[in-house]
Amino acid sequence: MIKEEYPSQPSTTEDEEQDSFFSLRTIVDLLIGRWYWFLISVVSCLFLMAVYISTIPPTYQHEAVVMIKSDDKTGVSSEMSAFLELSGQTSGFSNVNMLENELYVMRSTPLISEVVERLRLNVNYSKGLLLRKESLFDESPISINFLDPINADEELQSFTVTPIDAKTCNLSDFKIDDIELDWAENVAYNKIVATPIGRLIIQPVLPKPDSRKTKLLKELSGETEEEDRDYPVYVTRISPRDAALLYQENITTELLEETSLITLTCKDDNLNRTDSVLQALIDVYNRFTLEDKNRVAENTERFIDQRINVLAGELGKVDEALAQIKSQNKIIDFQNGAATFLNEGARAKENLASIEAQVMVAKYLSDYLNDASKENELIPELAGDDMLSSAELISSYNEMMLRRNRAAEYSSMDAPVVADMTKSLKELRASIRKSIDASVKTLNIRLAKARQVEAETSSIISSVPTHEKTALDATRQQAIKESLYSFLLTKREENAIKMAITEPNARLIEPPSGSEEMASPKRGMMLLAAFAIGLVIPFAFLYIVSLLDTKVRGRKDIEDMTTLPILAEIPSVEDDRQAYVKEQHNDSFSEAFRLARANLNFINSKAQVIIFTSTMAGEGKSVVARNLALTLAMSGKKVLFVDSDIRKNTASKRIGMRNMRGLSNYLAGTETDIQSLIIPSGQHNSCFIMPSGPTPPNPAELFLSERFDELFVELRKQFDYIVVDNIPALVVADAVTANRVADLTVYVIREGMLDRRYLPELEKLHKAGKFKNMCVLLNDCNLERRGYGYGYGYGYGYGYGYGYGYSDSSSDKKHRRKKPWPRRFIERYVLRKKRNR
Repeated sequence: MIKEEYPSQPSTTEDEEQDSFFSLRTIVDLLIGRWYWFLISVVSCLFLMAVYISTIPPTYQHEAVVMIKSDDKTGVSSEMSAFLELSGQTSGFSNVNMLENELYVMRSTPLISEVVERLRLNVNYSKGLLLRKESLFDESPISINFLDPINADEELQSFTVTPIDAKTCNLSDFKIDDIELDWAENVAYNKIVATPIGRLIIQPVLPKPDSRKTKLLKELSGETEEEDRDYPVYVTRISPRDAALLYQENITTELLEETSLITLTCKDDNLNRTDSVLQALIDVYNRFTLEDKNRVAENTERFIDQRINVLAGELGKVDEALAQIKSQNKIIDFQNGAATFLNEGARAKENLASIEAQVMVAKYLSDYLNDASKENELIPELAGDDMLSSAELISSYNEMMLRRNRAAEYSSMDAPVVADMTKSLKELRASIRKSIDASVKTLNIRLAKARQVEAETSSIISSVPTHEKTALDATRQQAIKESLYSFLLTKREENAIKMAITEPNARLIEPPSGSEEMASPKRGMMLLAAFAIGLVIPFAFLYIVSLLDTKVRGRKDIEDMTTLPILAEIPSVEDDRQAYVKEQHNDSFSEAFRLARANLNFINSKAQVIIFTSTMAGEGKSVVARNLALTLAMSGKKVLFVDSDIRKNTASKRIGMRNMRGLSNYLAGTETDIQSLIIPSGQHNSCFIMPSGPTPPNPAELFLSERFDELFVELRKQFDYIVVDNIPALVVADAVTANRVADLTVYVIREGMLDRRYLPELEKLHKAGKFKNMCVLLNDCNLERRGYGYGYGYGYGYGYGYGYGYSDSSSDKKHRRKKPWPRRFIERYVLRKKRNR
């Protein structure tokens, strides 16, 4: 009985570690073996991404930093607080809410619309580049003044201006919302032109002169030629509102933590326009805030002037009445006459006059608030020291009234935001009214007390003549009027100072600036993504191909699905002349067969008759069998190669022994001398060949005859090894029939030809024992792909199709593995470069 030797099975943990190692190694080998595909894919993806990036208009991003100045309760800047101490007001409210409000105000539609109108951002100029258009701003050679507004139902207007000479240009390619208009005409500069999109004037723009520094840099760099400005300009126009909404999205505001600094950021496809937009936005914001502050001051000034005129008249009447009393009664100084009685009541009278003045101010404001015709007007800021709470409410009311009016200008009073603010104003006005009423009540109580004191004093001086008492009443009225008049004069001076030196809210800290590199597209990130995609595409393709590929691609497939031992792996060769073992050569092909010879001793050291078979024709069975026979002969053994394919004589045809006598003659009984059928191989002195002989009519019956067994009994006596080239196992039944004389069956599997799904069937044949001591020899292996360093390509087709029909040497070309064309192209290019050097 022939003994089979199998290597011990590794443990489960070792298997998992080995699978993990080979999975990682497979990926690495895949990258190394197909590096040219990855190179082509990466270069192609980078090129396509570079082309795609060049088609995207660049976007630039610049920033400006402004500081928002805090206001006190009266709305006056902190720098002015020292000049307004006459009112007794101090700053002290938090800036947090105001700064958060300013973040929105700076991006509000009214401000952005003003910027769009000032810079004419709804009209865009551009010039054509190779793959895209470049936006122009200050660099535009022309400027167009549209005399007619854009229609409400039109979203986009566009046309092309092509210069002809210094005085004329051509207008063409008119479009309205992507609808082409058949209109073109040569027009003169600075003339009104009637076009399908309205009247317009085209004005040439002279280039801005270079600064001294720019001129010096151009001279140093050798740039002496003037910029070419005679190129077509593509003009697009949208509505100002659409442009405002567009820039509202491109402008962002951000509050720096724990500061009153706001960062303004603008994105645009033109670098110069980005800075202009930021600067214009800051200017417009400052102008709006100045107008708001001046509007409150002007309303207060009008009210003060009205009250001063009224008090001036009343004070004049009191002065006339007092002068008349003195004149009629011939009294010069009432104080000397009543000095003894008035010393104690002097302070009471002064207090009474002050309180009465404050009561009158409170009543003025109460009447103003109750006047329905002035419901939508600003409230004068006249509150004194005794009405500080009312002063704060009035200041808040005026600020909210300004914001409500500004919002109503660009929407309507029915808008939700405006309606909410109107509701808040009504509630705040009611609160102010209640606060003033409460102040009036408090002042009335104080007034009653002061009058009581004054009455007590009056009772003391009751002995004073009646005319002196009347004069004293007139004097008291005079003091009241003078106190109120002085108060209003002070307020008018405060308001005048405020109007004279009012400063804008925003102070520019960092002017618009930023990197001249584009903010988007991110070239580095996109090229990096293209590089990654270039690596992923071939890897994914090869991975998918490997998933869809059901062919046997290596010994791991056989080891995973069968328990068959593997005799050897025969590498591929490109040339048929390399498919022979050479005794004095150490090439990979010869070494593989020497390794197969060594493995025979491990699998079955007593095997004498070795039969080669395969699943189907074209797997290299005959060449492998002949080379193994030659390898065994080189070890000093006497070897016979038997071509048992008596149906098609494949091996005999290849060695030029097609019509010679051979195995079929002996099995048919026409030849009894075995020695006459054995001929030297011509490649080694110890290697002999028995051809297949002529094709018999009954090959199956010949293999079943006793002469077949007798033949191999005799051959065992004469030779150390008998290598039999048998028929493919799945073609006809002769392979199983002839296998009864075998000591070892070598099942040849060609890499990339046999379907892996057949391997379980091969395992069943092995376990059923239909082939004696079966082992596998993997042929035509691409060892370079697996990282073993063999750089050959080997392929044969040996005459059997699936229908067991012979094909000539053209089948070899079909199965011969060649290097992929990208690799051949690169190698030829490198070789050509070396030769040129």
